[in-house]
Amino acid sequence: MSLGTRPPVGEQASSPEAAGRIPGEAGVWFLIFGDLVVFSVIFVVFIHARGADTSLFNASQATLHRTFGGLNTLILLTSSLLVALAINVFRLGRRRRAAQNLLCGAVLCAGAFLVNKGIEWTMLLMAGHGPSTNSYYMHFFVLTGLHAAHVVLGIVLLAVMIAFTRKDAPSENQYSFVESGACFWHLVDMLWLIIFPLLYLMH
Repeated sequence: MSLGTRPPVGEQASSPEAAGRIPGEAGVWFLIFGDLVVFSVIFVVFIHARGADTSLFNASQATLHRTFGGLNTLILLTSSLLVALAINVFRLGRRRRAAQNLLCGAVLCAGAFLVNKGIEWTMLLMAGHGPSTNSYYMHFFVLTGLHAAHVVLGIVLLAVMIAFTRKDAPSENQYSFVESGACFWHLVDMLWLIIFPLLYLMH
């Protein structure tokens, strides 16, 4: 069941009821908060391990190519902007083709992120820096691997969102799914904005 009563698509931008409504389904917010708890625990464990062996973590961090992390940050920020713009035009009930194109752009960004991450992983593994090398690389591959799994799930959700935006009259549940998918994608972006400085920049 969606949160609050949603007015018909096309009236939502000007409807008073829409102003204070929480977007998406209640279930997706439980998923988001659960994800935040899990990642927060991993972040705390990482920081504690880093404090126990700072020199090892600094030396291992120096082997990373920050260009990969910086590029992926730019890619995900772009994808989140595209999703936000797509939801805006979809909410207004106009320019459905624009919403589809924006979401397709977000999918391309997600694919580029995974390709970039795959190249980075390959380079690290070929250099002998695998998850079993030391504590830093173990945390690196766990965090980036979990995040990559979220990106893959996000791509699936974006694909379904594209299908729903093609409908002339999306149902209440379909509209809620599109909003929920956008919320999840913004979570994926937000998690990377924490992971990037934690793994690549923190000293």
